[in-house]
Amino acid sequence: MNVFKTPIKQGKKQCFANNANKQQADRGVNDIPLSMILSWYEQKAVAVLLTLLHLGIKNIRLGPTLPAFISPNVFKLLSEHYNLQAITTPDADLAACLSRS
Repeated sequence: MNVFKTPIKQGKKQCFANNANKQQADRGVNDIPLSMILSWYEQKAVAVLLTLLHLGIKNIRLGPTLPAFISPNVFKLLSEHYNLQAITTPDADLAACLSRS
């Protein structure tokens, strides 16, 4: 089902919703003011990271430490292509996340 063609309600509200959806459809996923920080507390985080990278999501922060499977060369490559970053301090990370929105 195509979400952009699904009517929400009849009348003026439907027209407004369709117009808003068309405007949003022109934006890329990385244009959405979304900040993402992945914590490495379980192995599912690897699948989440690989899925996000496959979808082209950028500006992801990883922590509290980088996973063992990411070597310095792999991290450099991912940083250049996806702006992947290690977390720093809570204040600095929060300020960086809020400045994107």
